[in-house]
Amino acid sequence: MTNHAASDDCGGEVVVTETIDYELGDCPGSYNIVRTFTAMDHCDNDTTMVQIISVVDTVAPVLSIPNDQWVQCAGEIDFAGAEATDDCGLDTILVQEETVSGDCPGNFTLMRTFTAWDECGNQSSATQTIVVADTTAPSFSFVPNDLMVDCSDDILSSLPMPEAQDNCGVESIVVEEFVEPGDCPNSYVITRVFTALDACGNAVEASHVVVVTDGSAPVISGGGDLVVECNSAEVEGALSDWLD
Repeated sequence: MTNHAASDDCGGEVVVTETIDYELGDCPGSYNIVRTFTAMDHCDNDTTMVQIISVVDTVAPVLSIPNDQWVQCAGEIDFAGAEATDDCGLDTILVQEETVSGDCPGNFTLMRTFTAWDECGNQSSATQTIVVADTTAPSFSFVPNDLMVDCSDDILSSLPMPEAQDNCGVESIVVEEFVEPGDCPNSYVITRVFTALDACGNAVEASHVVVVTDGSAPVISGGGDLVVECNSAEVEGALSDWLD
């Protein structure tokens, strides 16, 4: 702030004194500085002048927000905060989020709007856009080895299942079975097609082949050896039973 000087028509020394008062405005960054100057000559004649300096804050904060993001899964989002500076004093930074649904449960767009206020209500806003788009298919961590089994093997009633993993989570594993007949009723080939899906329909397939054979001969039971008299009434019946 500049100082003031005074002169007098009659000459001699003129003494200038200054008092300063402050008038508060409607916010911490807005106020008046009231400078009162009094000039007095050697005969005690005085003159007063008032200078008012108005300090106003009309400049909004400078806001810096995180970069936009493009990620595969919601768990990969980096929820970084914003930073702001203000020449006269920063008050607060708030963030509002709005989600726009995509074409599947795992896909969406997140709009994060940051607003910075200074102590006089001046504000700056900027929006960060985060796109979540799952384009990666699951992968199988385990697929059963192909098998060759007898038709009597208990494993046919509980064939092993595959295991799958996905960056955003496996939704389901679908199993389809196709049977190709062999050269007899108990000989055939089962082809199992596994499809692992995530919530956005990305899919991967694998197959498992089970060859079923019938290599066991029949087992005859009952009908032991008999000793009968040649004139026995039971001979004809026993022979008939044996032949049957």
